[in-house]
Amino acid sequence: MKKISLILMLVFISLMIDYTDAKADDGSEIVKFSDNDVETIVKKQLSIPIDEPVTKAQMEQLKTFKNKDSSIEITSFEGLEYGTNLTYFSVFDSQITDFSFLHHFPDLEVLSIQRQNFDVVTLPDLDYFSKLLAVDFSRTNSNNILADKIGMSDTISEVNISYNSGITDISKFADMDALSVCNVQFCGIVHF
Repeated sequence: MKKISLILMLVFISLMIDYTDAKADDGSEIVKFSDNDVETIVKKQLSIPIDEPVTKAQMEQLKTFKNKDSSIEITSFEGLEYGTNLTYFSVFDSQITDFSFLHHFPDLEVLSIQRQNFDVVTLPDLDYFSKLLAVDFSRTNSNNILADKIGMSDTISEVNISYNSGITDISKFADMDALSVCNVQFCGIVHF
């Protein structure tokens, strides 16, 4: 009798796990944000009342994430990865140094990371974003690794890397056929 009870309990648990997985796939699962400011920005973009949760299905509707408020100190983008249809990402003066999470947004058209220090090695190679048209990495204390990552793209038409004295070489930009605007003011470039 104990064996039958144990088997029935295991079957029941197995069914519950399958039900939970199926429920998670319908998009009704609530997204958990580690940073309240990120959640507030998402809710504003999606016109969700501040006291209501955000679901994964709603996150799929998110096209723009934009923070230009220097008084907001973002410390985590956890939860934003569910915005897989994001086309516009812009942050200003956040506390984030690791931008490897950007690979969740393959449809990015505009990428702007301004006025902050970040580890450029964590930035995905920009040729991964096949629709990327404009990038702004002004005042990020970046170096030539960033310039090389930008130079890999054949879709970027506008680049702003101003105020990055560590960038001294943009020779890879010469192969960027789509490039029409390039701001390198106050970089460390000596020869063009």
